[in-house]
Order: sequence, then C-alpha cells, then structure tokens
Amino acid sequence: MNSSNLLIYLVLNLLSSAFLALFILRAFRANYFNPVVKFFVTYFENPKQKLLPFLPALVSSLLLALVFKFMANSFIYDVQNYYKVVVFSLVGLINLFFRLIFYIVVASVILSWVARGSRHPMIDLVNEISDKSLAPIRSIIPSFGGLDFTPIFLILILNYANSVMIDIVRMLAQNI
Repeated sequence: MNSSNLLIYLVLNLLSSAFLALFILRAFRANYFNPVVKFFVTYFENPKQKLLPFLPALVSSLLLALVFKFMANSFIYDVQNYYKVVVFSLVGLINLFFRLIFYIVVASVILSWVARGSRHPMIDLVNEISDKSLAPIRSIIPSFGGLDFTPIFLILILNYANSVMIDIVRMLAQNI
C-alpha cells in the first residue's frame, strides 16, 4: 500500500469513527449543550442531513459510518469480492463500537478515582455515556456497601463480544 492510499484509508477511517461517535452521542442521548457534543453535531450533522435527509438521525449516522468504513476497507481488500468487504466493514464497525464503549467505561472508572467532582465537558460526557451504558446492569446488580461492580460486568461482556467478533472475522476470512 503506497502512502497516498494509506492517507486515504486513514481519512476514511477517521470519518467512519466520527460518524460512529455521532451515532453513540445520539443513541445515548448525550447532553446537546455539552461543547464536545456541539462540535460533533455542528461539523457532522449538516453533511449527514444533506446526504441522507430522508433517514432518521440515528440511522443515517450509522449508515454513513458503515459507508466510510466500507470505502476504507475497499482500499485494503480485494475490490472484486464486495461481500467480504461489506462483512468486514460491518464487523469492524461493531467491534469499534464495543471498543469505544469499553474505553469510555474504563475512563469513567479511572476518572471517578482521579478527577472526582471535575466539571470538564469531556469528563461530563464520558460519565454520562458510561452511566447510561451501565444503567441496565445496575438495575440487576446492586452496589455492595458503596462498591459498584457493574463496570466489571460490562467490561467482561464487551470483551466477550469483542472475542466473538474476532472469531466471526476469522471464520469469514477462512470461508471467503
């Protein structure tokens, strides 16, 4: 892969990640008045609405993330086999979603030790998304004497989902 293809691959993956971040912000209904959320909405919502005005915001941001991931992967994989590129793009996007949620939860745990009570917009956003992703587990597992074990359970679930995605990619790579 030459340097121009690598640069195009990196830019397309960055755009895919940005639209996936917009999807996460929409899916978890992050506070619109947060400056980080405003940045993503300002710079990525307008092009999305111009490209796909007929789809809901959540669906169109996920679809654009998949399209950019497909375009990036088409530089790596054989262009003749579109099925393989679509499947790898979809699995890669799902894997990236799980990894982003994993890093957000880990960052929230670390920030709860280090920056307790801080009012930085990025810390607020990390805590907001982490709390909303941990809410279903917190409804099942109570805290034990002030200790919250739900991040451990979510991290285990996300790692299991990540290993399943890797097994799917391995299986597809052997079959295709």
